[in-house]
Amino acid sequence: MVRLSDTKKTLKSLEKSTGLVAWRQGQLRGKDIWHVLKYPYETKEDFVTLVGISPPGAKIATGPASAYIIAARLFGKAPSRTVKLDMGIQDISISPRARIVFTPDPQQLTKGDITIGSSKGKVFPLEKSK
Repeated sequence: MVRLSDTKKTLKSLEKSTGLVAWRQGQLRGKDIWHVLKYPYETKEDFVTLVGISPPGAKIATGPASAYIIAARLFGKAPSRTVKLDMGIQDISISPRARIVFTPDPQQLTKGDITIGSSKGKVFPLEKSK
Protein backbone atom coordinates (compact mmCIF):
# COMPACT_ATOMS: atom_id res chain seq x y z
CA MET A 1 0.00 0.00 0.00
CA VAL A 2 1.26 3.46 -0.82
CA ARG A 3 1.88 5.84 2.06
CA LEU A 4 0.40 9.29 1.68
CA SER A 5 3.86 10.88 1.62
CA ASP A 6 4.84 8.63 -1.31
CA THR A 7 1.72 9.28 -3.40
CA LYS A 8 3.15 11.85 -5.83
CA LYS A 9 6.32 9.80 -6.34
CA THR A 10 4.28 6.64 -6.95
CA LEU A 11 1.93 8.32 -9.44
CA LYS A 12 4.91 9.73 -11.37
CA SER A 13 6.45 6.25 -11.44
CA LEU A 14 3.20 4.81 -12.82
CA GLU A 15 2.94 7.55 -15.46
CA LYS A 16 6.51 6.85 -16.60
CA SER A 17 5.89 3.10 -16.85
CA THR A 18 5.92 1.56 -20.32
CA GLY A 19 2.80 -0.46 -19.50
CA LEU A 20 0.10 -0.56 -16.83
CA VAL A 21 -2.69 -2.97 -15.88
CA ALA A 22 -5.10 -2.03 -13.08
CA TRP A 23 -8.36 -3.03 -11.42
CA ARG A 24 -10.50 -1.52 -8.68
CA GLN A 25 -11.31 -3.99 -5.95
CA GLY A 26 -13.56 -2.69 -3.21
CA GLN A 27 -13.21 0.22 -0.83
CA LEU A 28 -11.58 1.02 2.50
CA ARG A 29 -13.34 3.66 4.60
CA GLY A 30 -15.20 4.87 1.54
CA LYS A 31 -12.09 5.17 -0.64
CA ASP A 32 -11.52 3.05 -3.75
CA ILE A 33 -8.79 0.42 -3.62
CA TRP A 34 -6.85 0.02 -6.87
CA HIS A 35 -4.40 -2.78 -7.57
CA VAL A 36 -1.89 -1.78 -10.21
CA LEU A 37 0.70 -3.91 -11.99
CA LYS A 38 3.26 -2.16 -14.17
CA TYR A 39 5.46 -3.42 -16.97
CA PRO A 40 7.37 -5.80 -17.07
CA TYR A 41 4.76 -7.49 -14.79
CA GLU A 42 7.31 -9.83 -13.20
CA THR A 43 8.09 -8.97 -9.56
CA LYS A 44 6.48 -7.72 -6.38
CA GLU A 45 8.13 -4.35 -7.05
CA ASP A 46 5.94 -4.04 -10.18
CA PHE A 47 2.79 -4.15 -7.98
CA VAL A 48 1.23 -1.16 -6.19
CA THR A 49 -1.96 -0.73 -4.18
CA LEU A 50 -3.52 2.72 -4.25
CA VAL A 51 -6.23 3.80 -1.80
CA GLY A 52 -8.42 6.76 -2.68
CA ILE A 53 -6.41 7.61 -5.81
CA SER A 54 -7.08 6.31 -9.31
CA PRO A 55 -4.13 5.24 -11.46
CA PRO A 56 -3.48 7.22 -14.65
CA GLY A 57 -6.10 6.47 -17.31
CA ALA A 58 -8.45 4.51 -15.03
CA LYS A 59 -12.23 4.52 -15.46
CA ILE A 60 -14.67 4.03 -12.60
CA ALA A 61 -17.36 1.35 -12.45
CA THR A 62 -19.16 0.14 -9.34
CA GLY A 63 -20.97 -2.98 -8.25
CA PRO A 64 -20.18 -6.64 -7.68
CA ALA A 65 -18.52 -7.21 -11.06
CA SER A 66 -16.67 -3.88 -11.21
CA ALA A 67 -13.21 -5.45 -10.91
CA TYR A 68 -13.94 -7.51 -14.05
CA ILE A 69 -15.35 -4.50 -15.90
CA ILE A 70 -12.50 -2.17 -15.01
CA ALA A 71 -9.57 -4.57 -15.37
CA ALA A 72 -7.73 -3.09 -18.27
CA ARG A 73 -4.39 -2.38 -19.81
CA LEU A 74 -4.46 1.34 -19.24
CA PHE A 75 -1.61 2.05 -21.60
CA GLY A 76 1.62 0.70 -23.04
CA LYS A 77 2.88 -2.83 -23.36
CA ALA A 78 0.64 -5.72 -22.36
CA PRO A 79 1.87 -8.76 -20.44
CA SER A 80 3.47 -11.17 -22.90
CA ARG A 81 1.91 -14.11 -21.05
CA THR A 82 -0.65 -14.72 -18.32
CA VAL A 83 0.64 -13.31 -15.03
CA LYS A 84 -0.42 -15.04 -11.81
CA LEU A 85 -0.57 -13.11 -8.53
CA ASP A 86 -0.80 -14.87 -5.18
CA MET A 87 -2.66 -12.45 -2.92
CA GLY A 88 -3.04 -14.75 0.08
CA ILE A 89 -6.60 -16.04 0.22
CA GLN A 90 -7.19 -15.38 -3.49
CA ASP A 91 -5.20 -15.88 -6.65
CA ILE A 92 -5.49 -13.54 -9.62
CA SER A 93 -4.59 -14.28 -13.24
CA ILE A 94 -4.19 -11.46 -15.75
CA SER A 95 -4.05 -12.38 -19.43
CA PRO A 96 -2.22 -10.42 -22.14
CA ARG A 97 -5.60 -8.86 -23.02
CA ALA A 98 -6.06 -7.77 -19.37
CA ARG A 99 -8.75 -10.39 -18.76
CA ILE A 100 -8.82 -10.99 -15.02
CA VAL A 101 -9.75 -14.20 -13.23
CA PHE A 102 -10.16 -14.39 -9.44
CA THR A 103 -9.73 -17.81 -7.84
CA PRO A 104 -10.41 -18.34 -4.13
CA ASP A 105 -7.51 -19.91 -2.24
CA PRO A 106 -8.67 -19.89 1.42
CA GLN A 107 -6.13 -22.53 2.41
CA GLN A 108 -3.36 -20.61 0.63
CA LEU A 109 -2.18 -23.71 -1.20
CA THR A 110 -1.02 -22.14 -4.46
CA LYS A 111 1.78 -19.76 -5.39
CA GLY A 112 1.85 -17.28 -8.23
CA ASP A 113 4.52 -15.59 -10.30
CA ILE A 114 4.20 -12.66 -7.89
CA THR A 115 3.35 -13.17 -4.22
CA ILE A 116 1.62 -10.20 -2.61
CA GLY A 117 -0.11 -11.76 0.40
CA SER A 118 1.63 -12.93 3.53
CA SER A 119 2.57 -16.52 4.14
CA LYS A 120 0.02 -19.04 5.35
CA GLY A 121 -1.46 -18.25 8.74
CA LYS A 122 -0.47 -14.57 8.70
CA VAL A 123 -3.31 -13.12 6.61
CA PHE A 124 -6.62 -12.80 8.43
CA PRO A 125 -6.26 -15.96 10.54
CA LEU A 126 -9.67 -17.48 11.16
CA GLU A 127 -10.57 -18.94 14.50
CA LYS A 128 -11.55 -22.59 14.41
CA SER A 129 -15.16 -23.37 15.27
CA LYS A 130 -15.68 -24.92 18.69
